[in-house]
Amino acid sequence: MILEESKTAANSIFHEEKNDFCINEESLKHIKETAQWAKFLSIIGFIFIGLMIILGVVMIFVIPTLNQKISGLSGTSPMVNSMYFSIFYFILAAVYFFPVLYLFRFSNQSLKALKNKENKFLAQAFKQLKNHFKFVGILVIVSFSFYVLAILGIMIGGLLGSI
Repeated sequence: MILEESKTAANSIFHEEKNDFCINEESLKHIKETAQWAKFLSIIGFIFIGLMIILGVVMIFVIPTLNQKISGLSGTSPMVNSMYFSIFYFILAAVYFFPVLYLFRFSNQSLKALKNKENKFLAQAFKQLKNHFKFVGILVIVSFSFYVLAILGIMIGGLLGSI
């Protein structure tokens, strides 16, 4: 029994004498693979954030040009303000930035923990993962609340319009 426990401890890392909890080789492989996927997804996320910012800047110049061309063809002014679109994309990029950053930090800290075999890096990695899911969860709740308010507003508007 003692030989078996020491063999298990030798095949795992982050084993502390005061606690029987340890991470075995299979779990280490899963953490490594998860960290690699997290890094890939966070890099893609940063690329999309950059594209959102570029699109926001482009909208500042493109929409006024389109407004001039449309008003020249039809004789009416479409009244589309480019700043609204730009601000929307900038806000979207800012909101999207934080969960992507947390995911990126999780990846880096996880890989650092596996490389150095240190608990403190693994704890920091899971803290970043917790922050990622917490932010995404709050974002889902806020988004869902806006949908509920929009549906209620449409229903009330429909009821008032039929009176």
